[in-house]
Amino acid sequence: SDAVVIAEALGWEASVTTLRDGRYPELAAERLGRVVEEDDEKRCRGPVDLLLLDHAGPLWARMDAAAPSGVDLAGRPRGGTVPESAGPDSLRRALDRLAAAWPKLPLHLTLRVAAEDPPLREGRIEDGARIERLEMQLEAAEAAWEAGVPLAAGFLGPVLDDGFAPPAGLAAWDRRADAPLPKDSWRRLQSRIRG
Repeated sequence: SDAVVIAEALGWEASVTTLRDGRYPELAAERLGRVVEEDDEKRCRGPVDLLLLDHAGPLWARMDAAAPSGVDLAGRPRGGTVPESAGPDSLRRALDRLAAAWPKLPLHLTLRVAAEDPPLREGRIEDGARIERLEMQLEAAEAAWEAGVPLAAGFLGPVLDDGFAPPAGLAAWDRRADAPLPKDSWRRLQSRIRG
């Protein structure tokens, strides 16, 4: 859809083209004129010595005349179209694209794996949806590494729920005990690290 094409141009394409080439893609330039200063793209160009991908999951795009760019992005679908870069392999696709744009730079990755938590049951939070998403993201990063993408470091956060919805922490705050309560995703990550 048009929203997806515009979102891709304003996001990935504008970021890479601006940093690497000192220009905005044509479609992005048309829409960014309202929110950037003249010659911003030239000031942004420069040497890149660190690549950090902060991956929070897929976004959904929809046309919105009130938005500065004409496109509204949301973390949950509300009548929008899923961009090609969204879905289970969006992390792998983003890593491959960064490695192709800057083949000699190591990549650093941060993951935020958000999902609705089920109610506390017998002193546990069995957050299977987060575990499933976490596994998909870790498998995508491993596959990229095995294919030669130069991943230098990976960070997962937040450890403790930070107040955003849906929560992304691997632990909740137990108000009765006044202490962190590790979720099942915390235990899964520990067992995965131990091998």
